[in-house]
Amino acid sequence: MTLIEEGKLEETLEVSTEVIKKSVKMRRRRQAQMWFDQECYKERKETLQALYIAETHRRQEDLATYAGKRRKYKSTIIKKSEEYIEKEARKLAEDAKLNPFIALRKSISPIAGEIHMKEWETDFSEILNKQKKDRAYDM
Repeated sequence: MTLIEEGKLEETLEVSTEVIKKSVKMRRRRQAQMWFDQECYKERKETLQALYIAETHRRQEDLATYAGKRRKYKSTIIKKSEEYIEKEARKLAEDAKLNPFIALRKSISPIAGEIHMKEWETDFSEILNKQKKDRAYDM
């Protein structure tokens, strides 16, 4: 007999709320790259507007305008990322001059270790073993 059939609605509500809370996994808020600045946002917006115009009007000159803006946007992104990498490398070199042992430190990734192995195991078990079998074949 279930909790609902027994008339225990409060307990049923608590159990269902608990199950829902356990099933929801919080996601990290998406974050832009450090080098993606105001100029990149501006060019991205202009490129997307040109794409919209090119798709709606389907004129050759609109397609050419979009292609030019897209090319410029891509080159800006590549340039900005390379500049950022260079700036970080210079900063690291300057720090290494002040403290030579800084180059020997392990770099810590902000994303590393976010999902634990146990969580992977339980998720894959739930997906791949819905019948909760302990063997691949019945004998």
